[in-house]
Amino acid sequence: MTRLTKRHFIARAIGCAPILLLGLANTAWATSDVLVSPDDMSIVDIEFDTAGHSARYVYCQPLDDDGPGELYTGRVKLDGSLTVPTDMETTCAFVGNGPEWGQDSSGTFVVYMDYNDDDPNNPVLTISYIRPVGIAAWTSPFPVSTSPLVLASRNVVYPSQNPNPGSATRVVFMAQQANNQRLITQALDGTSRCTPLPTNTTGNFPRFSSYENFLMYTKVPTSGGTRELFKANMDLANCPSTQLTTDGLGKKTTASAWAAPELAGSAVYGVLMDDNNEATQYKVYSASGSNVVLTTVDSMDGKAFSSVETFQTGTSSYLLYATKSGAGTGNSNIYVANLHLDTGLVTQKKMSSDDTMLRSEPEVGFMPPIDGNPPQPRIYFSAHTDPGAEDDVLAVYRTVETDLP
Repeated sequence: MTRLTKRHFIARAIGCAPILLLGLANTAWATSDVLVSPDDMSIVDIEFDTAGHSARYVYCQPLDDDGPGELYTGRVKLDGSLTVPTDMETTCAFVGNGPEWGQDSSGTFVVYMDYNDDDPNNPVLTISYIRPVGIAAWTSPFPVSTSPLVLASRNVVYPSQNPNPGSATRVVFMAQQANNQRLITQALDGTSRCTPLPTNTTGNFPRFSSYENFLMYTKVPTSGGTRELFKANMDLANCPSTQLTTDGLGKKTTASAWAAPELAGSAVYGVLMDDNNEATQYKVYSASGSNVVLTTVDSMDGKAFSSVETFQTGTSSYLLYATKSGAGTGNSNIYVANLHLDTGLVTQKKMSSDDTMLRSEPEVGFMPPIDGNPPQPRIYFSAHTDPGAEDDVLAVYRTVETDLP
């Protein structure tokens, strides 16, 4: 299929209102951040293989404002730029989010949604996954869902991230059942589902832990109070849940968990602290004891976080985030915080340039290894090339700064 240019797309970000993406331009903004995607092509919600450090990326290119799309893939080059995307000739759907990378004992894989619109008046969704093979090849798609899902206003899918053998590889997805949206987890082979998670977890979408087969989420406890952190064990029948925090410090959202390299692989949990939908703090808790805060990250520029991602490389854990744009400024910045969980002394660095730019969706991509050295991370983000212009595109940029704090 041909790639789209000069199109209007609706990108639905998790927890965000729909964003209107206007067409694309051949002339980029004057900026010292580096345009790395083709300047005549919109790329919506690009995802890099952070877990496998394979230098691959994927995204779903919508073919219209709504409806089916095509999966595209490419690689990060040695200079941090991106290869021209290749059409995988595999259909997909962008409803809530696009494809997402997962990891299990067999390596990394991509989970994505697709339409089944045999009945145009009652379209349904299916879930599939596909694995990379070698440098450029991919397996054929494998179905995950054993039965189609009713198309809801906000369908989202995320895969598990646990590489340990013996754990069930799962996906979590939002589905509409009996007019109620429910969060459901299912094994990758489509054979088993967990008891649906309660709808009050949907204030932010759950994420899988990267060190064990737990699903991290937040909700208001049955005893009342504010939103706290929970985990559900994906390897046990019915996926039983455990409450992890009880400190009542504030409304917790956007939960994640990982093995911290600076703590010899000890488990930690991270959450945004949401104050009236303006999160300005990110807290990291130790998994070894209830309510033990290891460090707190304050957002920079006097602005709230607009999106956050955690990643680990070398001996450090990092928080990558974009700030919200100030009223009428049309400007947001990209920062990386070295969490230094062994000392609690956070160091932050502005990765984007000083030029005015509305940056969003920061992502970590890894360049191919050079001379036997580990793959080096680079920071990417999305921004319009020429906002408001007829040929504007939503493009991918690399930050001007490449060295982490």
